[in-house]
Amino acid sequence: MQQVKIFLLSRFTGGLLGSAIAAEYPHIFPLFAPWEMIQDCAIATLLQTGKLATQDWLKQIEKRDICLLEKQKTATSSEVAAMILPLILFFHDLPNHLKIELTRTASLWLHPEESLAEILLWGEAIALILREQANMTQFLPDLATHHPPCADILNLMQESRDRRLSLKQTVNMLSDRRPGAKEIALALYCFSFTPEDLPLCLHRALQLTQQAPLTAILTGAIAGVYNSSISVPSSWCLSASRQQTLQQGKLFFSAWSGCYSPNFGDRLVDNAIGGAGTLQPRKGFTTISQRESTSRSL
Repeated sequence: MQQVKIFLLSRFTGGLLGSAIAAEYPHIFPLFAPWEMIQDCAIATLLQTGKLATQDWLKQIEKRDICLLEKQKTATSSEVAAMILPLILFFHDLPNHLKIELTRTASLWLHPEESLAEILLWGEAIALILREQANMTQFLPDLATHHPPCADILNLMQESRDRRLSLKQTVNMLSDRRPGAKEIALALYCFSFTPEDLPLCLHRALQLTQQAPLTAILTGAIAGVYNSSISVPSSWCLSASRQQTLQQGKLFFSAWSGCYSPNFGDRLVDNAIGGAGTLQPRKGFTTISQRESTSRSL
């Protein structure tokens, strides 16, 4: 059980780190910077309250930069998908509650002409990995089966994989798609092509910086969750900002798991697993027997 907990912690930190690494690239940073600040406010709210009540989140954002509130109902589906990684991590084990939270979050930030279906698709893709329910040999077809509105674009990505098309050819297949849908699809493609090689996933996605810039952030997030922070080259983690991201991931995991209250300190030792009777109550349930079923589909 201890090893499982530690590995899940590594998945949390891996996802946040993979996303943050891509977000630092010069052509990506200006585009994602506002959403990254909104994401940071979501993390702060979840750490403080254990939930993401809209008013609490908006108050955090207002304190950070009131101009960020103007971003409401302006986001593409890929911007929301990149921004909600902490929400997916925090509620991955409660599928029905996760769907409710993603829907509510999308209603706050998503542009009316964008699609909620892609947000739910992205949420399930990462949640399945965290719940150890992802079959990587059938990853895209399985997602297509359970998300009919996105089946067409997912099937195109699977076709590209099966035919071993070049990245340029794959991008051309999506030339008529909305930018948000295209970036989410390409991230799933880049990840599923070489799922066990995080650096290669990111390298492939970063080649799309001009055509689909947020693809790299999304790819870094899902590949980081799948491979965990253990797979991140140590040379990538030396900067102060990336060490801060790793520490943030540990704090976030501690708040999710109930190992201890994040108000009592700022460090979580990798093998610090709460003893019997010491775990804090989770927001989604009060006892193990009341735990929500982690069914396959959102």
